[in-house]
Amino acid sequence: MNSSISKNLLASIVIFLVALPLNLGIALASGVSPTVGILSGIVAGIVAGSLAGCPLQVSGPAAGLIAIVWQIVDAHGLEMLGPVVLAAGILQIALGLSGLAPWFRAVAPSVIQGMLAGIGVLIFASQFQVMLEQKPQASGLTNLAAIPGAVWRVISEGTGHPSALIGIATIAVIVGWAWAPKKFKVIPGSLMGVVAAVALALIFQPSIQYVSLPSDGLPELSVVGTSLLMGLLSPSVLGSVLALAFVATAQTLLTATAIDRMHNGEKTDYNREVIAQGAGNTVCGALGLLPISGVIVRSATNVEAGATSRLSAVLHGVWIALFFLFFSTLLGYVPLPALAAVLVYTGYRLVNFKAIKNIRKFGSAEFSIYLITLVGVVAIDLLSGIVLGFLCSAAHLIYTVTHCEVNSFEDSDTGALVVEMRGSATFFTLPRLADELAKLESAREVHLFLSGLNYIDHACLEHIMGWEESYIEDGGDVYIEWDHLIQRFKKPRSASPTDLEQELPRSRSHESYDVLASRARVVKAGKLSWGSLCDVITNELDEILPTAQLRLLQKGLQEQLLKQNFPVVNGVAIPHLMIPGLLRRELVVVQPESGMKTLDPTSGDVQSLVILVGPKDFTEHLNILARLSSRAEEELAGDLRRAETPMAVREALLRHETYVTILVEEDQNSAVFQGK
Repeated sequence: MNSSISKNLLASIVIFLVALPLNLGIALASGVSPTVGILSGIVAGIVAGSLAGCPLQVSGPAAGLIAIVWQIVDAHGLEMLGPVVLAAGILQIALGLSGLAPWFRAVAPSVIQGMLAGIGVLIFASQFQVMLEQKPQASGLTNLAAIPGAVWRVISEGTGHPSALIGIATIAVIVGWAWAPKKFKVIPGSLMGVVAAVALALIFQPSIQYVSLPSDGLPELSVVGTSLLMGLLSPSVLGSVLALAFVATAQTLLTATAIDRMHNGEKTDYNREVIAQGAGNTVCGALGLLPISGVIVRSATNVEAGATSRLSAVLHGVWIALFFLFFSTLLGYVPLPALAAVLVYTGYRLVNFKAIKNIRKFGSAEFSIYLITLVGVVAIDLLSGIVLGFLCSAAHLIYTVTHCEVNSFEDSDTGALVVEMRGSATFFTLPRLADELAKLESAREVHLFLSGLNYIDHACLEHIMGWEESYIEDGGDVYIEWDHLIQRFKKPRSASPTDLEQELPRSRSHESYDVLASRARVVKAGKLSWGSLCDVITNELDEILPTAQLRLLQKGLQEQLLKQNFPVVNGVAIPHLMIPGLLRRELVVVQPESGMKTLDPTSGDVQSLVILVGPKDFTEHLNILARLSSRAEEELAGDLRRAETPMAVREALLRHETYVTILVEEDQNSAVFQGK
């Protein structure tokens, strides 16, 4: 058998095992027959799988769509579910054909994650009630508020004990399966949880509810007719269509993007993928089935199981169909609390705590948008939560492009005027910028820092250049941190590009070092070991470095500190790392309480550490490293030890310098340091 076919065959069996309990649970949580969930999975696998634009994505009834299905059924009745799903599918096909699908990737991550977290809370709260043999309430807030009472009734009155124990056992198996031997992990934890629940139910015969199937094995399909389609003319129904199309498409493309990062094969054609999802939802809607979307759990399992093409997704639909035809009676042994427990765990996973941590790194505004979206989904409804998130995201964007802080003050030590700019310097903020610069006292030394800017447009750039020229002509001195702008616009600030290109290597090195030293991060630590030093540095940079770069920093630092492969000059150690993808350099000065022993006894104890972390720019990195090394004289070591404040540390880094020339041979990873 061809190796590719055998890989996809094995992967399809694994996905089938993952999808089966999820399809059942999602159907029951949505208030429809379990067989509706199975048939929806068959359509998703065969129709959407064969047309997929993301070859390794697996579609099916999704936990992320449960909340909107509730709301459709609650607002319009179960009979309108089919027409709404059908119309949403047609809308998805139109989006794909028009080439607009990639625009769904432009939605702010805080809105998407807030939406998914809100859906997770709704699923968790409602299915927790089912797991305890309680009836879910109409709203998410009511279900959340009812959890303590439901738990107390189980404990005090004894009602729902068997159901609760089956649910807890199911979750325990799912969680514990993460520590199973690797060779067994091909079997999904959710399936093992359900199997364990079935075994417990067969052994102890508890008085609980089980999956109930129609007597003939077939559900009562609500095939869409003309009279039902007329209901789509209602504005409220059209709102549900738009909400379903948005959520299903956003979840699908979010999953597709994540799956693309997990393999090196064919990448996603987003328009084709949305057309495939639309085709699947059109068929599901016409038959009165559940809506479908790309699902991250099944898709990730597909990749990990070794799938190489669409064949695995299609075959998983075939296996579900065969199971439904020949083995559906086995479903009657599955306890409902077990399926509810699977969804309780799924709801918890949708509240992605790692994503929350990443969102917080981008500031309080993004985190606030996340919380507002989440609360809107839970407290009002899914569509309202999404709209609230969009409005807040748009308001934040408008604020960002129209807000610029310009702060000026006099440095108490040097007497120089310091101007710091933060935010976005656009023509909206130009009047404020012009006023602040005009207020500066003439014939003074002025330092203008622009590294806090997210964006600067041509109008502000021209104004700053004109003001600089005018201020210097009036007898003042101006020092502008231009590195940030040179990197952004890839052009020099001089009217003569040729002249500046010749001066750029030297001027960039000196200017960027001064700016770097002036914003160095200073940490006063207690007694340190070389092992704990890594944690001190990574904790200091945790809020400003993306997760990927933070991992590279930890790995590189651990290796460098273990081997002590860095220069130590006069008691000052200078560990340094270049990290791919880093946007700007960072300098961290660590002052331990007492000296740290080195592997080389001739180096003496380390009294201070200056850690340089920068992007992968070999020449520039060496330039900065040389300026650090050139300052590590005996007097600097003493000044660093005596420095009581971060400002004193930065001044010491800027004050001490001997002249150093670096000769870097082109395309050579070596440098010669020559002291003059």
